[in-house]
Amino acid sequence: MLPTDRFALIAGVLGISVSLLAGGVGAQAPAAPSSPTPPAPVAPSAPATRPAPTTPTNPPTDAPKLPDHSAIFESGTVEVVASGFRFTEGPVFRDGVLYFSDIPSSTIHTIPAQADNKPWRTGTNRSNGLAFDASGRLIACESDGAISATTITSNTPGESKPLASAFEGKRLNSPNDLAIHPNGSIYFTDPDFFVDRDKKKLDFNGIFRLAPDGALSLLSRDIARPNGLAFSPDHGRLYVTDSATNAILTFDLKPDGSLADPAAKPSPFASLRLGRARGIADGIKVDAQGRVFSTGSGGIWVFKPDATLIAFLPVQGASNLCFGDADGRTLFITKGREVVKVRVRETAAAPAPIEKPKSTP
Repeated sequence: MLPTDRFALIAGVLGISVSLLAGGVGAQAPAAPSSPTPPAPVAPSAPATRPAPTTPTNPPTDAPKLPDHSAIFESGTVEVVASGFRFTEGPVFRDGVLYFSDIPSSTIHTIPAQADNKPWRTGTNRSNGLAFDASGRLIACESDGAISATTITSNTPGESKPLASAFEGKRLNSPNDLAIHPNGSIYFTDPDFFVDRDKKKLDFNGIFRLAPDGALSLLSRDIARPNGLAFSPDHGRLYVTDSATNAILTFDLKPDGSLADPAAKPSPFASLRLGRARGIADGIKVDAQGRVFSTGSGGIWVFKPDATLIAFLPVQGASNLCFGDADGRTLFITKGREVVKVRVRETAAAPAPIEKPKSTP
């Protein structure tokens, strides 16, 4: 079982109580009565070793006026499709099956569920973000410090092997989410949400690029806590969420996937702050029309490519999302102990699948 204090970090990030993640219900102590007598001084408690980023508690002066859901979604409420997990993340849909991680349980589950509701794969080193590459392997960000690939035969997991676990000889922090370029390169974020202080070897939280030949390069170290990431339809722009600032930032890319300007800082795209609402900038996806779907304060935010906010769907505690079903119009959302879904109005929702790169003569 995952120790409670280790998992408190992600609970703080998403505004979910540790007791909920552990499967229990915490009682709330009654407020102390007021008294005219000043209380006795109390010694301050020791500071936490690494305080978790939290959703801003004061409404920002630039808080947006939110549109409703109707421009994008068929309904303003979501439907629960699976529940009873500890903390769901990393959804990805392929061949009629939704795969998702239950991080503290170190498992990957599927919808439809496996026989007897057993996990599809166990011992995943606290897998988080998931994606399929062009050859059909399931690539996983492992919170325990690695990127892995699992072969699949008839929907049965086969051999799993690490693809990267260190940068310049130093252990990766806690790989979180990923996106795969058409040339086969794997882009992933590496914040420190799940790494113990004594195991943190890199003095930054980075965005990395893992080339098909296994070469690992640092794309950026300029985002405080990079989390989700996704490409624009033409792969000329990389979107990255920053959980520390509750925002989306972007990088311009060359056709080969490298930064258009290696010295350039990421450009601000949109704020995802909404006063006291639970949730942070976390999972992000871009559909075939270039519209950006991201978790954020209070739910799912949808933007045009020019950063115009066009829809907001209330989903407290949403952590990640993906498109699925045969027509690509179902948005699956991981949300604490649950997986939920909602229908998107237009058929152009689903992004194009990654195709296997053509071999050069």
